[in-house]
Amino acid sequence: MNVFIETLGCPKNEADSRVLSGFFLENQHTLTDDPEQADLIIVNTCGFILDAADESIQRLIAYSTHLKQIKPSVKVMALGCLVQRYSEELMKEIPEIDYWVGLDALESIVPIVEKAPKGENIPQKPNPLFYKVPEHFQEDQQSYSYIKIGDGCNRACAFCSIPTFKGEHISRNPLDIKKEFSQLVETGKRELILVDQDITQYNYEKTGISQLTEELSRIEGDYWIRLMYMHPDHISSELFESLKSLEHLISYFDIPVQHGSDNVLKKMGRKRMVPELKEQIQMIRELFPHVSLRTTIMLGFPGEGHREFEELMAFMEEVRFDKVGFFTFSPEEGTPISVIPFTLENDDIIHERLSQIQDLQKEISAEKNEEFVGTKMQLIVDSFEEDMLVCRSYRDAPEIDSEVFVHLNDEKKKKKPEVGEFIDARITGYDDFDLEAEWLCD
Repeated sequence: MNVFIETLGCPKNEADSRVLSGFFLENQHTLTDDPEQADLIIVNTCGFILDAADESIQRLIAYSTHLKQIKPSVKVMALGCLVQRYSEELMKEIPEIDYWVGLDALESIVPIVEKAPKGENIPQKPNPLFYKVPEHFQEDQQSYSYIKIGDGCNRACAFCSIPTFKGEHISRNPLDIKKEFSQLVETGKRELILVDQDITQYNYEKTGISQLTEELSRIEGDYWIRLMYMHPDHISSELFESLKSLEHLISYFDIPVQHGSDNVLKKMGRKRMVPELKEQIQMIRELFPHVSLRTTIMLGFPGEGHREFEELMAFMEEVRFDKVGFFTFSPEEGTPISVIPFTLENDDIIHERLSQIQDLQKEISAEKNEEFVGTKMQLIVDSFEEDMLVCRSYRDAPEIDSEVFVHLNDEKKKKKPEVGEFIDARITGYDDFDLEAEWLCD
């Protein structure tokens, strides 16, 4: 069977799809990058917010109706978060889908398609983790790979729907994580990114996130470990003290603060207010002097007026995050805020605020980039263009952050490194977000 897997949504879905591809390979199936050559198409969906759900639905319709007109024999599976959240509505809306699978163990999926021409598997209690690790994975050209260490969430942020369809947090067995980690290092992956809904929740028996990271860092090889998604309500100086001496851990932390006004943070259900957030950030920068801090900011949450937005702008200007992802509030059913009457600013005001804060962050980013000109940095090679290496430094997570462009002359083109190789470079230029560099090769 030829299998095509399309992944939508977050890096946790990327990790799931990679493991799922390994299960198909173990069972003597093949993988294809061309949906028109596939016997089975799997869409690993996202159901976090309305825009993500719409994208997933459009992809499912494209495969189950349009592609089936060209190739009637193709089977289509809807998999993951959107199915778990809206299965009843979706089954009525897109009856052409052959398989509906929610958040169930990934190792169960191959038997489903091998034994039944059609089927559905929507667990009453979602199980968003995989417990078995395939013996091998599909080879690809990426320098990095995501490793899911847990999933689900015990937090109660007012805007977030995740707990309603993923359930409470579950931590993976560290033995399974280490096996997967070792396999990926052996295949040449140079950056291993630990992902979870919130990695500070990781707690398997007596192993927490710092102990897990320490054990992974002992595995032999030349690689980076990057930690993603650390809820600010649950980080501490003890955690970062335990992390600071780990050999392979890079100085990059993603801490989604969401806002910079106490009034809005309280309405969001957050525990740490602005003074504590500032103390946290100062603590991390003292322990990790060259740290790159990423955050997420939500605009337009109910209760965000002019004063709250000005407080947010002042907070951002003072704290000066290295990387920021911005998005606007999306009312989601099943969230705590959905049962409270609220009013929103109109869209024009929200998007004007979004534009203002993006301009501020652009200035901050350019100023920070300027500080690196003339310095030497280790880079990881992600891809090639005609006369250029497209790389990243430790400051840049793949897919969401910036890049470093290394220009090649004719002589250096002959020595071109491989994707995933580490190189030394000197930073020679910058723009608002990206850097330019010279490859320091013999």
